[in-house]
Amino acid sequence: MVRYDPVNDPDWRLAKLCDRSGAAMLLDVGANTGQFATRMLRAGIPSIVSFEPLSGPYAKLIGAARGYKQWSVAPRCALGATEGKVEMNIAGNSQSSSLLPMLRRHVEALPNSAYTGTESVHVLRLDDFVETSLAGYDGAFALKMDVQGFEGSVLDGAARTLPRVRVIYTEMSLCPLYEGSPAFIDLYARIVGLGFRCVGVTPGFIDRERWEVLQVDATFVAEGR
Repeated sequence: MVRYDPVNDPDWRLAKLCDRSGAAMLLDVGANTGQFATRMLRAGIPSIVSFEPLSGPYAKLIGAARGYKQWSVAPRCALGATEGKVEMNIAGNSQSSSLLPMLRRHVEALPNSAYTGTESVHVLRLDDFVETSLAGYDGAFALKMDVQGFEGSVLDGAARTLPRVRVIYTEMSLCPLYEGSPAFIDLYARIVGLGFRCVGVTPGFIDRERWEVLQVDATFVAEGR
């Protein structure tokens, strides 16, 4: 019998890294229906704020967070570089929905991810949300991004918040899946340039026909903070 080892569990590793770095609040950007936040609460994260732009997943997210005092859900919105209204693409599987056009490689690997429509969503800057809605919290953050190629824009809108971020957990693409999304090497270099060090990478989206990993989840911790 193989004995369970929490060190090999990415959820527990992330929770422990947040604890060690003093990041008591996790900003869950791209929450979908709350599956990631639920796992993080089980792993011991003390406080979570979730963000989700699409109305369908948002309704389920509200239901999932109900009853958890340590889990709050922001008003329905996407996070980006500038505030405004945009049309968001809705994927058949909902989790692959994005503000960016989806490329053929993505649909080939996961046919049920093809777009089925659009929905108008409000975009906020993370800086503005933190400075208004989280003004009473003066501690450190962990930032999780699952935004289907929109990671650069989220970071663009978080310049004033990033000095308080101790851990970044983000999806990163090994090949182009969305038009205009950052390449793995560019997003990696940007996060390292912000003063973070990569401490873990795990496979995410896998093309089962070609046996290729298309996306990974990477964890970064802040240096010297």
